[in-house]
Formats: sequence, structure tokens, C-alpha cells
Amino acid sequence: MLNRRTRVWAVLLLMVCCASCLAADAPGDSDVDEMIPPSSQWPGVVVIASAGLFVMAAVIGPVVRAHRPGELPATHSFDEPPGSSHHQRIGESATP
Repeated sequence: MLNRRTRVWAVLLLMVCCASCLAADAPGDSDVDEMIPPSSQWPGVVVIASAGLFVMAAVIGPVVRAHRPGELPATHSFDEPPGSSHHQRIGESATP
């Protein structure tokens, strides 16, 4: 049997398909076609800008990785006895 999440997605997909079929049969679709301009420049600009962002990320990624510090050693401060971190305030001793 299908789990709950799969059933929800199936119902949503069915609703979207039904809504698109009903919208296709709606009267007055010719008005929408007249509102859309015949040629638009923005899709090409958006594609070029997106491609430019991917190219910049491909260049910047290796540069950032090359300049980051190396791996730090793992710290195990829970293994150390109390007071051995040497971060006492002035006037305090390491042992109580």
C-alpha cells in the first residue's frame, strides 16, 4: 500500500492536472495571447546571468578552498583533568 506522503503527492498531481485541463477550456483565452508581447529580451538576459553566476562559482570555489587553513586536529578536552587547559584567570592556580 502507498504511504501517506505518496498519496498526498498523487492527489496534488491529480488536482494540478485537472486544474490545467479546466483552465485550457476556459473562455477568453484569446485576450491573454494579445497581452503577451511578441518578443521579449528578459529570458535571454536571465539565462546569461544564471550562466555567469555558475561560471563565477566554478572559479571562486577552488580559490576559496585553496586559501582555507588545513584541517585542525581533533580536540578532546573532556579527557583532560580539570584545570589543565591553562586558561586560568590572574591569581588563580591550576589546582584548587
